[in-house]
Amino acid sequence: MLSETEFICGGVELIDSIREMWHQLNKHASKRSPFFSEHFSERTFQLRKEEMVSKAKSCRLRIEIARDTMASRDLGYCASSIDYFGNGEIESLFVDDEARRRGVGDALMRRTLEWMRQQGARSTVVFTVYGDESIFSFYARYGFRPKMVMLESSFDQSHTEQP
Repeated sequence: MLSETEFICGGVELIDSIREMWHQLNKHASKRSPFFSEHFSERTFQLRKEEMVSKAKSCRLRIEIARDTMASRDLGYCASSIDYFGNGEIESLFVDDEARRRGVGDALMRRTLEWMRQQGARSTVVFTVYGDESIFSFYARYGFRPKMVMLESSFDQSHTEQP
């Protein structure tokens, strides 16, 4: 599978190329999230694109796309960044269902982490959707461990329980 895969690497100029894959990832997050599915279902690619373009002004931003050269289709992508202080972040990682368990995600992670090391990143974080804890074992292979849990309250939600 990987012998037929090419990796296209760049920056903000590749954002539009990940649009459809980002939509699939966002749909997955919406299905998995027990409390914030509406957040993901209402989120637009245009907003995410604007966030990434803005972030690229103060950080090093990298987008890498895995493409099947035989079928001429994208298999997945990894968007990552490194800030001024050397803090790396896996911004977004997606692998198409048909390409899973074939080494595409592994290749994207390894290539991204190697880029971060070469750029002098001191550490790297990745945020996942609550409700999708099954992904932890994938990230654990690359040294990621749970550090904190973020709880969020939205002021536009009605709360049934009072403190």
